[in-house]
Amino acid sequence: MKLAPELAPATEKQVVQVCCGRFLLAGWHPVRTEANNVGRGRLKNGKPRPGALPKGFPDYLFTKGLGNGLGLVAYVEFKNAAGGKLSLDQKLTHQNLRQNYGQEVYVVTCIEQAEEIIRLGQKIESLLKAEEAAP
Repeated sequence: MKLAPELAPATEKQVVQVCCGRFLLAGWHPVRTEANNVGRGRLKNGKPRPGALPKGFPDYLFTKGLGNGLGLVAYVEFKNAAGGKLSLDQKLTHQNLRQNYGQEVYVVTCIEQAEEIIRLGQKIESLLKAEEAAP
């Protein structure tokens, strides 16, 4: 879905609104992480609580159920279309997710990038369904 330049979102807030709407239409559930509120998840010694969101954690998790109790998840960091930059905390957290947990973080600045994630999810879902249907 390509938007006319005058309709394309420009601010991060607009990118989030347009892309979240598209994920919803495709059956994905958006979970806003509120990662900027990490102070609530710290111990007295300043270290993060186990399971708490670290500084730099992606803006959203999008989940898509597979109908068997399991699902897909996409980690998404939104940035404005003019080329918003990742902070050092974001770069380090994204690297940690990739290296230690095999989780890629998608940096999304336009609807086309959201569409790519949705298409990849559809492909994975199709492959899993074909595997389940095989004798």
